[in-house]
This record gives sequence, structure tokens and C-alpha cells, in this order.
Amino acid sequence: MMAGAAALNAILASSAGDALARWTADTFNHNSSVYDAAIDSVYNQTHVGGSALHHLVDGQHSIAGAFEAAAAALPDDSLFDEVSATVEHLLRDLASVSGINPV
Repeated sequence: MMAGAAALNAILASSAGDALARWTADTFNHNSSVYDAAIDSVYNQTHVGGSALHHLVDGQHSIAGAFEAAAAALPDDSLFDEVSATVEHLLRDLASVSGINPV
């Protein structure tokens, strides 16, 4: 079991891992809703952290930060819409090269 985990870690740390990360980002990480725009608004306005690190430093890619941004996106949406949009955005961001900040 440990040998398999070590082999997988070695593959993911190689250029093959980089290629896989870029493929998943290109395939799954598409942001086009008003909620996506709200969650990404700090990065889009300031470019803080750059494309590789903004999920860690912009304050809107933590679970709480993303929910707060999504909740403020539309005045008359439902809690269900806000929660589902937040979850969807963060799941798509898991497919990004940099991932998300889980805090």
C-alpha cells in the first residue's frame, strides 16, 4: 500500500502531474455565473496573488469567504441557490492548478 502511495505521489509531483492538473483545470474550471464573478471579484479587481495563488490570499476562496461573496451576489436569490453556487464554484476550483483554501 505504501509503495502505491509513494508511486502515485511521484507521478503527481512530475511533469505528468502538472499536465493532469492543467487538463482538469481546462476541462472543469469554467466560471461564468454571477456567483462566480462575485467569488472571483477581489482577484479580478486586484490580481492579488496572481492566477496561481489568489485562491490562498484573496479572502474569497475559503468556504466562508466564498459563501459570503455568493450570498451578496444577488439580492433576491434563495439560500439554496447561494449554497449550491458556492459549493459548485469551490468544487470547480478544486480542478484548478492551485486548488482552494479550505480554511
